[in-house]
Amino acid sequence: MRSPFPCVIALSILTSCAGQTTAPSSVDQAGVTTPPPPPRLQVDPATLTPTTSYTISFSALRENKVPLTTHLESGFTVTAVSGNWIALTTYGNPQPFIEFNSAAGTTVTGEVRVTAGGSPFWLNSVDFYSSTTKIPYVIEGFLSGEQRFTVVDVIGNTFGAFARRPNPNADLVVDEVRLRLSNPSAPCCGNPMGIDNIAVSK
Repeated sequence: MRSPFPCVIALSILTSCAGQTTAPSSVDQAGVTTPPPPPRLQVDPATLTPTTSYTISFSALRENKVPLTTHLESGFTVTAVSGNWIALTTYGNPQPFIEFNSAAGTTVTGEVRVTAGGSPFWLNSVDFYSSTTKIPYVIEGFLSGEQRFTVVDVIGNTFGAFARRPNPNADLVVDEVRLRLSNPSAPCCGNPMGIDNIAVSK
């Protein structure tokens, strides 16, 4: 006997055979359809190896003390997440670099996110800077939304010099890196703290 709902049956068969590949759309009370979130990148880390190394050196920055929200370089995107990040063209390792400031007697957290358009990559090292304070920092690596590693450390006072810190998890592939610095200014005066030369591979 012919089914009165052939399309429904066909759709059911296709779904059970192929499996649902995307989340269904949702409809709110006002009848507005919300599209499903994009599928996460499915990567088998064991099959990936780096082929080319890059250094995000911020060399294209030309305007001094301009607020930095997003910086594009060598296929990577550096995005300011928290802190008053600016481009500083008068200093760096070599100049320019990016920094954020904290007022006297305050502690400010500055964070940037590094991505490569969804492609996997490896973080090799980062140069950190502070004028008058120690540099407490956190490095976090993620792949497809899952945390792959966390590095928590404090660099002693560099007295205005840059300190390069290799990533002890440089063999772990990621698609997002978060660099978070804590800037604890002394009671007497404000303090600049910053990042240069983010060494990566992909």
